[in-house]
Amino acid sequence: MVKNILLIDDDPDELMIFEEAVNLVDSSVKVQMVSQPVDLQDCVSHSKPDLVFLDINMNKLNGFGWLDLIRFRGYRFPVVMYSNSSDKHDIERAYRGGATIYLTKPVNFSVLVKCLESLFSMDLNDPKQVQEKYSSNGNFKIFEL
Repeated sequence: MVKNILLIDDDPDELMIFEEAVNLVDSSVKVQMVSQPVDLQDCVSHSKPDLVFLDINMNKLNGFGWLDLIRFRGYRFPVVMYSNSSDKHDIERAYRGGATIYLTKPVNFSVLVKCLESLFSMDLNDPKQVQEKYSSNGNFKIFEL
């Protein structure tokens, strides 16, 4: 069950939109945002995420750098790559780097809400099993409703 989300994105408008969508789905879920490189251990200790949403295109440390750092430090919580990019190389790189799911940023708010509803209903206790559904036998897929 998702109770704490960490959104890593350098666009403050994303936080506002994302947090509003999360509140519509489940107002008990807390969202924290990190917009620049910080000490990962302090960040995780403070937010205690059940689920991390990670943008790829950021100025200082991109999402792949964050993903590498998260997995290198041994954190096993589910990571949703949350990006505007639908480039197959980005998708493949994300899954190979340990992302659980790859979600392109929805074009409208109502689709974001539906995506979050679907993600929150998944059993994310075993991120590896979820990942295998979207990345099996070298085929990598974007999360879709």
